[in-house]
Amino acid sequence: MALTLSQPTGLAPDLHDDAAGLVDSLATLHAALGRLHAVSVEKLAAMRRADVAGLARLAVEESAPLGAALQARDAQRAILARLAQRLRPTGAPPAGVAEMVDFFPEPRASQIRARIAGLQETAGKLSKQNALVASVARGMQTHIAAVLEEIANANCQPVGYGPNGRVEQQVTRNWIDAVG
Repeated sequence: MALTLSQPTGLAPDLHDDAAGLVDSLATLHAALGRLHAVSVEKLAAMRRADVAGLARLAVEESAPLGAALQARDAQRAILARLAQRLRPTGAPPAGVAEMVDFFPEPRASQIRARIAGLQETAGKLSKQNALVASVARGMQTHIAAVLEEIANANCQPVGYGPNGRVEQQVTRNWIDAVG
């Protein structure tokens, strides 16, 4: 669906400020996603080393770029809301940055487009890296559960045939039963 906006007059002074704010918020968001990607790469390396302390440190370290990303997103939404009020969309849903970029003068419009492209690339890398980390974590969890199940079943010994003609097993209790 194409977005139809009316071009109001007298927009230039505020438009410059909004364009600068939008470039700044996109740059902050791009940097935050880049740092989250780096943390995700480090997290995978820590998982491979079985570095529990490193994983705990990285979990804490994630909070700063996540907070920065949320603040940048909120700033971006505020700018887009101001623009939408001034541009008065004709029956259209709220517009995103890509739809609003054409209303900014050059060179700001090109700067915003470049930031959007870089942001999309970094977000794609982060998404793929997070999917890989999640897959490795699920695989490790499955493996650990299977190992614990084997340990728990290791002390089962056949004691003879039961009343139904099947082999019955006696389970000797051990430490694994105490921790579940």
